[in-house]
Amino acid sequence: MNPSRSQTLTSSDFSPEEAEPSWISGGRFRYPVIPNSNPWEGCFKPVHRHDKEMCERWRDEVDKLLIFAGLFSAAVTAFTVEAYKMLQPDPTTTLIAMLETGNRTAIQPAFSPGSSAIRVNIFWFFSLVLSLSTVVIGVLSMQWLREYQRDDNTTAAEDALGLRQMRYEGLLAWRVPEIISALPILLQSAVFLFFCGILDLLWSLHRLVAIVVTIPVAFLTMFLVATTVLPALQYAFSRKINLRIPQCSYKSPQSWIFHRLFAFISVLVFQISEFLNIKSLFHHDVREHHSLIRKLSAASDWRAYDKRWRQQRDLQLSRSHVGGVIGHKIVREDISHAMAWVIRSFSRDLNLITDLYRCFQLLGNDEKEAMLLKCERITPLSIDFRTKLGGEGAPAIGDYLCLRGLDHLLSAIGYSSDGTRDLLQHRVELYIRVVKASIHLPQRPMLYCPFKYYSRFSDEVQIQLLDVATLFLSQSDRESDFATAIMILTQSSLHPAIRTPVQGHGLLDIHDDIADSWGELRRSYTTALDDATSCLIRRREILTQQSVRVQIYRWFLRTLLLLPSTKSVLNTALPTFKAIAPLVQSSMSSAASLTAEYPTNPLFEKAWKMLLEGKHSDLFHISLENT
Repeated sequence: MNPSRSQTLTSSDFSPEEAEPSWISGGRFRYPVIPNSNPWEGCFKPVHRHDKEMCERWRDEVDKLLIFAGLFSAAVTAFTVEAYKMLQPDPTTTLIAMLETGNRTAIQPAFSPGSSAIRVNIFWFFSLVLSLSTVVIGVLSMQWLREYQRDDNTTAAEDALGLRQMRYEGLLAWRVPEIISALPILLQSAVFLFFCGILDLLWSLHRLVAIVVTIPVAFLTMFLVATTVLPALQYAFSRKINLRIPQCSYKSPQSWIFHRLFAFISVLVFQISEFLNIKSLFHHDVREHHSLIRKLSAASDWRAYDKRWRQQRDLQLSRSHVGGVIGHKIVREDISHAMAWVIRSFSRDLNLITDLYRCFQLLGNDEKEAMLLKCERITPLSIDFRTKLGGEGAPAIGDYLCLRGLDHLLSAIGYSSDGTRDLLQHRVELYIRVVKASIHLPQRPMLYCPFKYYSRFSDEVQIQLLDVATLFLSQSDRESDFATAIMILTQSSLHPAIRTPVQGHGLLDIHDDIADSWGELRRSYTTALDDATSCLIRRREILTQQSVRVQIYRWFLRTLLLLPSTKSVLNTALPTFKAIAPLVQSSMSSAASLTAEYPTNPLFEKAWKMLLEGKHSDLFHISLENT
């Protein structure tokens, strides 16, 4: 392993104790993602395993074809040895004619082989050439695969991954898979020509024998033609555009060639019809079929074809957004493409996700963006967005790209698994860092925080999210940010630190080992409530947004639902509710009503009325049933 590379992967890069976390872009992470070993080696192992299985599958197929081609060539050779004699005069016949005439010097008439003899020799010799060509190309392909898999044990895992990607893209660009797929076609063509020669010979010799042999050959030919054209014709003439039909399994190299040819002809016919303005071909169903043919024909092989078929079946004609082209220079493009390929192929392996994400972190911002564009997860970042976040190398840009990359990695399995808890904390930390860095931007990208898993957030993360809520209410101008701030306050109120009663000396009635953490969270929650109250009083325009009012209703309702078990939450939040309830009521339009804005349990409306009328003590006696 290259020492210079291993130095970038030492444990010091992942240690959170070296500096205090600042919870801003550029600072040390409080919840870093720590791989068990070199993440590049962890990413290279499944890629190496994939290539090994792919090449072994090709070798096995080529080996079997070479065996069959050798046996078949021997059989065809036996026939051609006898067939080529039909192209020259028979010396025995010439000798008999000379003996009968008694004139050894007589000139014999010029010999002309029959048309049947010429056709039979063409069929059989052409068949023999195709069979031997299969052997030659098969041996060459085995040599190509050997060089493709040649390893250099002295190469670092990162460079080995890039080298493999360079070879893999060359393998695809120079059509090696297509050449290997063409070998069965060559051999089948040789068998077909051999049958044609046999039938031609038999029809010239004996009619009954020819008929008997022609029947099974005809059935075999029809079966071959049907299995070749059915995969393409199935989706082209299906009435169900969402492809919710059993997929035809007759997938072979020759059927793939027909599929591509059929798609090309179909697209060409549609384009000609548009040019000629043929109205009958502009029907909605025709256009949908044309779009479907274009989508499936863009697949590179049967595997990609199956994926597009499945997407069409699941999405039911919904169109995916196509990312643009990156507008700046990309460094180590092979690495970013390799990462995109690895993520697409192995993103469901939870044990690999940590290594994948750590490798993604080690990429430059240009490479991160190129990989996400390759996976169609983002649109190119604007120059204005980059500049306002600090320029090309700004830490905030890297945090934003890491956030999107981690979402892409976990899109298949989500954050609900126990093994993803550390990644979840890191994901929320990225969200907090990006929010703090971009809060001043008028057109910043929409950010998503997984509030669904709020109960799994650590106390420290929840404290930082309370600061984010205050930041949203004091500095943001977005309706979605205001609603998010109220949502954070609502979720935080469900924490045991808020629900646990306080003793006479202001201490929480809990064990000492968690008292400090809970006490800090409770103080942060109280401070956030005070800040939220002052912000909502100062910025009354926030409450004119209906989504914000609905979040306040939900917050109030959840607080009431906790009353049967604890009064601590309402005691803490009641000053805020008392201050903002009249403002919420006055911000509603005259035509609107509480029931229309938030139709829920009737007891909620009763409790809200008590709050507006100042009957605050009665709220502690109200009992809400299941809503």
